Amino acid sequence: MDLSSEEEIKKYINNLKNNLSNVVLINFAAFKKDFLINDIKSQDLEQAFKVNIFSNFLLMKYLGPIMINNKWGRVIHISSEKGIRGSIGASAYCASKAGLNGLNRSIAKEYARFGVTSNIINLGYFDSGLFRKLPEKLKKEYIESIPTKKLGDPNNIFNCISFLIESDFTNGSVITIDGCMSS
Repeated sequence: MDLSSEEEIKKYINNLKNNLSNVVLINFAAFKKDFLINDIKSQDLEQAFKVNIFSNFLLMKYLGPIMINNKWGRVIHISSEKGIRGSIGASAYCASKAGLNGLNRSIAKEYARFGVTSNIINLGYFDSGLFRKLPEKLKKEYIESIPTKKLGDPNNIFNCISFLIESDFTNGSVITIDGCMSS
């Protein structure tokens, strides 16, 4: 499904809604193109916000009523520590990921009374996704910024997700899994 399209999101959820219970929404989607602010194209800026924040908003818009009806739900937004800290050439990505913080807290406060929690997992460097697209020199530099000098194990992400699904009191939180990276 195209997470930048409200119609596709709505259609997808409408096709499933009668079969959904104990809904866990985990949005790992990310869009990033590196440009200095003066060079970024409007369509790339718009795409970054559509995928990195609007999709979280729209998925919740259409899944929220189902969660309310079920009196239970878990929303887990995936973000990045690098996206929160800021990065040269990544202003659209960073701004859109930073916007998740406000959305997360609002969802947590609005839906808590219905048994729904909302949290963010900020990830560091893992051998997956956007990290694999980096030049080798940059990969080595980033790995050097981690005290253990190694990439994160995906099992750490799985364990955190399991914890957030089981917890009914962890709500509105941001959990960072980055190995204490310094850059």
